[in-house]
Amino acid sequence: NMGKTQSRGLEITINTTNLQTKNFLWTTNLTFTKYKDKWKERTPDWKPTVYEKVDDPIRPIYSRLADHILQIGEKVPEAQPDLKPGEIVIKDINGYMRDKNGQPMVDKNGRFILTGKPDGKIDDADVVLIGSEDPECMAGMINTLHYKNFDLSIQLNGMFGRKMMDPTEMEYGLGGGDIARYGYNALRIIKKRWTWDNPSTKYPCSFNGWDNNYTSGDWYYQNAWFIRLANISCGWSLPRKWLAATNGIISKVRISLSANNLLCITPYKGLDPETDYYTAAYPNARTYSVGIDITF
Repeated sequence: NMGKTQSRGLEITINTTNLQTKNFLWTTNLTFTKYKDKWKERTPDWKPTVYEKVDDPIRPIYSRLADHILQIGEKVPEAQPDLKPGEIVIKDINGYMRDKNGQPMVDKNGRFILTGKPDGKIDDADVVLIGSEDPECMAGMINTLHYKNFDLSIQLNGMFGRKMMDPTEMEYGLGGGDIARYGYNALRIIKKRWTWDNPSTKYPCSFNGWDNNYTSGDWYYQNAWFIRLANISCGWSLPRKWLAATNGIISKVRISLSANNLLCITPYKGLDPETDYYTAAYPNARTYSVGIDITF
């Protein structure tokens, strides 16, 4: 009942031995994954909006395109006559082909016809596909080094080609509606929002769209790729001669130290680009552990 979807992609794993001597071994495991989920066929009763396509991603991000924050004394755009200083100017990039009565025209399939030119109005004709909630690709790397009885493992992973909003910032920083209404705590960033005595070119006065249909466009979307140092662990295995006194009862003892989530490189300004899917989500925890592995 939902039509047909298609997922195509590529998964590559490469294992290498970079250096090997009598007492030293260095190996690397590389993984790369790239896939794309899309609609292949829609249901017969599907009624798409003017900006939707049959083969769009399954988890698309549609948005109008933001330009800048309207400042005091600046001319109000023709396409947004109700816009106030401190709100976001949206780009007028497209319009409907209209008949002599000014009504949008449709093609033989019943879909609105677009002109591809600005029309002095901000509406659904100005909405475009700006990306997908899915990453374009993922990658990981594990380097393992052994020297005599010592071993060291370093694990990195990452996601690339991602866009997302910071839901916590939107709710408790830039939104602000429930802060005044219910007395909620707010993020300090709320002090940076545009005001008449402290105009900003980065933080609008509030969400656009409360009293009109302009929306904030893609203003709040951030690049959210990341490279994370997921784990570093090192260990020391006791020499076998030290275990001789156990008469073969214990064959191996390894003492290890491990640290998770030591570093995350990302342009994303929220708590964690990997877990921020809802307001006040918990970031990945940084943990340290000590272990003893005894093999009988």
